[in-house]
Amino acid sequence: PRFAANATMAYFLIGLAGALSRRNLLTVLPTSILGAPHAIAGDDGALVLASGTVSMPRSGREAPSQGALYVTARLASGGAMTKQPPVAAARFPCPLHFPFAFELKTPADLTAEYTGAGAAVLASQDLIISARLDTDGIAATRDPDDLIGRGGLLKQGSVSGWAPVAIELQGRGLTGRVLTSK
Repeated sequence: PRFAANATMAYFLIGLAGALSRRNLLTVLPTSILGAPHAIAGDDGALVLASGTVSMPRSGREAPSQGALYVTARLASGGAMTKQPPVAAARFPCPLHFPFAFELKTPADLTAEYTGAGAAVLASQDLIISARLDTDGIAATRDPDDLIGRGGLLKQGSVSGWAPVAIELQGRGLTGRVLTSK
């Protein structure tokens, strides 16, 4: 019975998708189809969406004393060919000690597109975690010396019990360096 009601609601919402903005659709659709799973919150009431460590390259490059580490999480269900907005993002100013442990939590790290999407639903989704060690600390700029890394955080529908992601930063490569050169 619950599945049938949820399927009916899903068809109704998909029919309205043309009339709803993307933000409103993201607010309503996940919780109405999936329902909110039981989630355990921390002492501050926040749910951990993603956690892991970011490490410097094995080449022995030193961590910068200035700049910032940007960590973003996108839904893995979008596929590699689509550019979805991040679910969550955080900026960690340098100096940092590596390997650097991070957590992305609700509601503090959620982006505007996902603030009403239902934290418990988002907490159980598979995510693509990207990290960028930005040399100037300005998110809008790209520099050929920035270090980047990416990893998959597979939760398989579980709010807890998943393994943290490990991301090793690396240089941009030839194409990335050419495209970001000043």
